[in-house]
Amino acid sequence: MLKQSYKRFFAFGCSYTSYCWAMWPEIIKHELGDVEFYNMGRVGAGNSYIAHQIYLADIKYNFGPDDLIMVCWTHAYRIDWLLAEDQDWCLEGLMFYDGKINSQISDEAKSLENCEFRDCNIVVGATEFLNQLSSDTFTFTWIDNLSSDLDTLIPFRDLMKDIPLWNTDYYVAKRRQLWEQYIGQIPICDMHPMPIESLEFLSDTLEYAFSVDTVNSTFNYHKRISEVFKSQTDKHAWETALDLGKDAKFLVYFLD
Repeated sequence: MLKQSYKRFFAFGCSYTSYCWAMWPEIIKHELGDVEFYNMGRVGAGNSYIAHQIYLADIKYNFGPDDLIMVCWTHAYRIDWLLAEDQDWCLEGLMFYDGKINSQISDEAKSLENCEFRDCNIVVGATEFLNQLSSDTFTFTWIDNLSSDLDTLIPFRDLMKDIPLWNTDYYVAKRRQLWEQYIGQIPICDMHPMPIESLEFLSDTLEYAFSVDTVNSTFNYHKRISEVFKSQTDKHAWETALDLGKDAKFLVYFLD
């Protein structure tokens, strides 16, 4: 249950947390009102990056009882590299995408079983860390990282069974329905959740009734961005945002 007394709100994840239109953190921020808001999601991020950002944020901001921390874990079939030469992370998304590092990784290292075993360790370790904090914390995962039948994953099943899963059959169907209803086409080029879907998932998962103002703002925003993408169905949403340039600011910052 969300409280109105938080002073800071931290969100972690990949593009399903920070994208070219407002995602679930902006809805939470709207509901919370006047709080310091830190969206630390990043496009293409894997769970290694997400976990590291949680640890580093605690060092920098010293998480406390007045903080809300929410984490959306991502696909295990990604790998992140912190490069000294760039002084930044190299985040290339799914490992079958082309990239200067992805292309150099062996097929054995890219096996889904290896990736899931690695990321289960990451998610469980970071979740245990969060559970020790005095802050209110909530984690969920975009996609199930336990699809493999490896015996090595058996110990993680009980540890991860309580982490809510977003990308269920219901929400996949919901996403298609929303795209067909508001955009006029199934989401061929972009499978990121639309605002109405995010609001429903948050309401169901948090077992929380959002305010009328947040619900209305989300629905109005959903309609606005739908009009933007309606004539751009041959492009990814981020390509449309790039075309809009500075005018794309409203796509994300609809709550300002």
